[in-house]
Amino acid sequence: MKKIRNLTWAEINLNALENNLKEIKKHLPSQKSLLCVVKANAYGHGAVEVSRCLEKNGINQFAVAYLKEGIELREAGISSKIIVFGGLLREEINYAIEYDLTPVIYSKVMCKEINSIAEKKNKRASAHIEIDTGMGRLGILPEEINDFLDFLKDCKYIEVEGIMMHFAEADSDDDSYTLQQLSTFEECKKKIINRCISSNFHAANSAAFLKYPDSIYSSPRIGLMLYGYKPCEDKTKNLLLKPVMTLKSRILHIKEVKEGSFISYGRTYRCSRRTKIATIGCGYADGLNRKLSNNFDVLVNGKFAPLLGRICMDQAMIDITDIDGAKRGDEVVLMGIQNNKCIGADDIAKKVGTIPYEILCAIGQRVDRVFVRS
Repeated sequence: MKKIRNLTWAEINLNALENNLKEIKKHLPSQKSLLCVVKANAYGHGAVEVSRCLEKNGINQFAVAYLKEGIELREAGISSKIIVFGGLLREEINYAIEYDLTPVIYSKVMCKEINSIAEKKNKRASAHIEIDTGMGRLGILPEEINDFLDFLKDCKYIEVEGIMMHFAEADSDDDSYTLQQLSTFEECKKKIINRCISSNFHAANSAAFLKYPDSIYSSPRIGLMLYGYKPCEDKTKNLLLKPVMTLKSRILHIKEVKEGSFISYGRTYRCSRRTKIATIGCGYADGLNRKLSNNFDVLVNGKFAPLLGRICMDQAMIDITDIDGAKRGDEVVLMGIQNNKCIGADDIAKKVGTIPYEILCAIGQRVDRVFVRS
């Protein structure tokens, strides 16, 4: 049976992905290597195909959040180092070792569990150690680092390959807390090097890569910028990034309604004139945020068309009164470029009061990912 494409699909431009990788590499200090973040289905872009593309372009280490994400990449043939950032429960550790995935250790309990299971397998397990320098999430507290290192010394079946931390607000204009975190990490680093435990340290995310060169260490962890967006103002590097995803749908139905007609649930929109309404096959189940209701324009035939009324689960209505020639089946761009007009994930994020990460990751599972080169 021929594969049927859903009414809403996301075109993933692999040329744009490669462009972004090259732009980032231009500013990567020598002897440093990128750690590419492909968690959350590569921020909604399709982790397997994105990882394959990056691997072909020289990337040899990836970060995921959960065990299942790492297993998916291994079963798809990704052979590079895969680090699981989000933590593991005891029952998952066996699979991590089996699939050659590298967990991040954030407690003595987890350290003990990994060592015990690796010993039973008679196999050393690779791992990274996370230090909580002020994120308040996962990680060993700085004041507990000496005690933890003493404990780690007896875990003979763990091979520490890296030490990491996570910035809480590297994208902020106020750099005081970020510099404080970095200073704390430096103090911990000295203690770790004195114990000869590891020489591989990583701290920088996309924002820190742009703003804090001292945070780059061995491997900056780049996520959002791979997909074409900057997490903060780029004052020094001027990276020329291209959005990788274009979100598209199609017009299902067109009709004219009289002045005073109400549109969609709750009657939140009332037509102020005779209006040509187009219903498109995309709703909040596909990732079209409901907060965009009555507050957003999409692109049809290169012209902006406002959303009218509340966005439904599976459809949304737009005003095409002033767009000549629009017809059933026409493409609608909800995010991306059409006829040199652009709607970015960052534009959408500002509309709904969130960040572009959330907009990209929210693109639903039923939205087909179509990989293109152009």
